[in-house]
Amino acid sequence: MAASKTTKKRKSKTASRQQDTGNRFQTEILILVMFAACLILMISAFGMGGIVGNAISSICFGIMGLCAYLFPIVLFGGVTFLIVNNKIFAGIVFFIFLCGLLQLLTERYTPSTTFADYYALSSEYHTGGGVLGGAVCISTESAFGTVGGVVIIVLVLLVSMIIITQRSFFGFMNKILD
Repeated sequence: MAASKTTKKRKSKTASRQQDTGNRFQTEILILVMFAACLILMISAFGMGGIVGNAISSICFGIMGLCAYLFPIVLFGGVTFLIVNNKIFAGIVFFIFLCGLLQLLTERYTPSTTFADYYALSSEYHTGGGVLGGAVCISTESAFGTVGGVVIIVLVLLVSMIIITQRSFFGFMNKILD
């Protein structure tokens, strides 16, 4: 009877090792595919991606504005972070509000501007925050004014960073001041 228990333990350890190896290969493949996709996005953002790259670049800048330059890095970091950790939602919120901050800093908010305008301006001139930044601007600045909008955006960025890094903001500030 003792021999059968030992055999079962060996079989379960072998199956567990095979499953771990399979998961590791899947993880590596996913990371490599995402790296290649992000590299293509980066090349496209800098205008070196040919016809398809230019179309991708135009869409990315239309949606995200200046954050299109950061998006490939953030996407790759987010996917690898998701594999290790489940705090990707905070990363997405951070990225969207970063688009909003860039929109406020570069193009400002105009009440008559539509989402199509945000898309077109960011796509053509590679500035602003795109549709995402425009949505944040419309929702914050129209309700709370310019200063209130900036305060809300910065607050959301700080809270997102605290969630992502699991570090205290005030502890960080104390280290800087010391």
